[in-house]
Amino acid sequence: MAGTSTDWEAPGLRVERLDAVVRLTIDRPGAMNAFSPGLVRALNAALAAIADDCGVRAVIVTGAGRAFCCGADLKFLAAHGPDSPETVAFLRELNRFIDDLDTLDRPVIGVANGLVMGGGLETLLCCDIVMAGADVTIRDPHITIGAIHGAGGSQRLARCVGLQRALDLVLSARSLTAAEAALWGIVTRVSHPSALQDDALALAQEIAARDPAVASGLKRLVRLSLRADLTAGLTAERAAYRAAARMPAFATAMAGFASRSARKT
Repeated sequence: MAGTSTDWEAPGLRVERLDAVVRLTIDRPGAMNAFSPGLVRALNAALAAIADDCGVRAVIVTGAGRAFCCGADLKFLAAHGPDSPETVAFLRELNRFIDDLDTLDRPVIGVANGLVMGGGLETLLCCDIVMAGADVTIRDPHITIGAIHGAGGSQRLARCVGLQRALDLVLSARSLTAAEAALWGIVTRVSHPSALQDDALALAQEIAARDPAVASGLKRLVRLSLRADLTAGLTAERAAYRAAARMPAFATAMAGFASRSARKT
């Protein structure tokens, strides 16, 4: 299905509107889709536009070419000191993108193709569902260049894979295959590389066809379980259940269930 480009596009980022789905494609293949200042500004603008558009019900984040994303553009960082205004502004914008992706109230599917490194992994950790091609390689190389995570990886990775696996990955800089990443919980679905984008779009459209308020509520509650204690989480869940049960979608579903049950008796 062909998508329609939007006015949210900018150099380094392709934005396609596919009915109720928006696909964001990081498009700097010559730089292995590394984050540049212009790219993160474009990503932030796109997320802000998505947040304001109630017609968007699901989001795909992927990369063009041989990589999903290889993290921050090291050429840019090498050209500016760590305390330069340019670097400080860049890191502020990068963290804004990562945090806003993490808290976006629409379901987000990360679609990992080719190589995923550093900030690319930090991006996937903010997605709700992560799909990967069977040929994907995932690596956290921060330790090899004397760097510390700058976009949340040290905090989100252990929440995803557990403490010891997180330390194994960041201290050894080992590479994970798609199958290993799925076993660890970083990846939730693995597809043949040639079918990856179609499989991701089909899933996004399936989710987009559901009630958006329910999808948003389920996402919020499941994510809350990592941040709140059990009592607070259960209280929020029960309140959300009561609110959803009063909505027309629930009443329609219950009426349909009652009708089917009556026909079977």
